Amino acid sequence: MSRLIRFRGALATVLVVGFWFSNDGMAAEEGTVTVMSPWQGSGQVYEVAPNRRLVLAEYAGIMYIETGEGSLDTAIMLCPAVQTIDTTTKESGAHGHCVISDANKNLVYSEWTCEGAVGACEGDFKITGGTGEFEGITGGGRMLVRTALVETAIDLSSGSVVQDAAGLAVWPELKYKIP
Repeated sequence: MSRLIRFRGALATVLVVGFWFSNDGMAAEEGTVTVMSPWQGSGQVYEVAPNRRLVLAEYAGIMYIETGEGSLDTAIMLCPAVQTIDTTTKESGAHGHCVISDANKNLVYSEWTCEGAVGACEGDFKITGGTGEFEGITGGGRMLVRTALVETAIDLSSGSVVQDAAGLAVWPELKYKIP
């Protein structure tokens, strides 16, 4: 009988440990996705030096995951940003943050930077945290941003308000890990 009790105890331990590891494995998620987001924006343009503009902006859009799967497909994003424009070279640099909200109001926080010609910016996107089911999320990847407001932003005077900027952001290989 002692042997049977030890066998049952060992079997119970194996089942409990296996159940714990399998639940832990089910909760974790890791992957790479292709994402795009058409966006609209508005902001204020300031002349901060000769041939230099500063744009304080807010961009909003909907994220679409290429496969159409996942809780962040059709998530809403809001991105405050600061952009500088050299009106002589037509080069630009920007940095900002994005707060991404899924249908259940779980949030993903991120920060980004990009540089390039006015109207085409390429840079890094980094996931910095989240709430709810995204708590502890990490990841990031390359980000490409295109906008239709190329000459308009260059020609605006200090204090001008831009209300109808539009563009597209693409993350060709956005890696993420949810613990």
